[in-house]
Amino acid sequence: MNLKELTDVIFVYKNDNEYGSRICGKELLGIKNLLLETDEFKDVDELIIMERPMYEGKEGDKSIVASTYKLRPDDKLIGKCYLHSIMNTPTIYEPTINYHETLIKNNACITPMIYDPINFIPNKDIVIRWNPEYSDDITNHSGYYGRKKIHDLLDDILDNPKEYEHKGIKGLMIRGKFNITKNIEK
Repeated sequence: MNLKELTDVIFVYKNDNEYGSRICGKELLGIKNLLLETDEFKDVDELIIMERPMYEGKEGDKSIVASTYKLRPDDKLIGKCYLHSIMNTPTIYEPTINYHETLIKNNACITPMIYDPINFIPNKDIVIRWNPEYSDDITNHSGYYGRKKIHDLLDDILDNPKEYEHKGIKGLMIRGKFNITKNIEK
């Protein structure tokens, strides 16, 4: 099992699957053995749970300060790890995809929310594609059927927006002090 699968189950159980979902401190102590069985943690020699973002070891040890890292699918943790928290990232969309061209259902889609960089106003677009050969029918009196089809499609999009939205990717961020290596088996 990988860490994402484990945390998805935990976040659903906590009824907390939105951005900001996290497991930290004493909650991590309760799932420590499950963490050590995941693909990412299986090569860890020792897992120490940090209740605070700063850990003071035994006398003579240096203090450990947690840093945040976005976990990638091919990352593995090795050696001695200090773990403070595991949290979801916001939903991420692939920047190389033209979402206006990638239609989801019935030649239509709702694009991801994009913020205008000048005034930071969020925008989503509803994209409906139809055959231009029928565009004359829409503007004529005889084009009632074409207009009705587009109105029905728009009603369906507004009634069921989740069916027309692009699905993003939710990743994981881990906070602590650890050594990370790439999984070369894949």
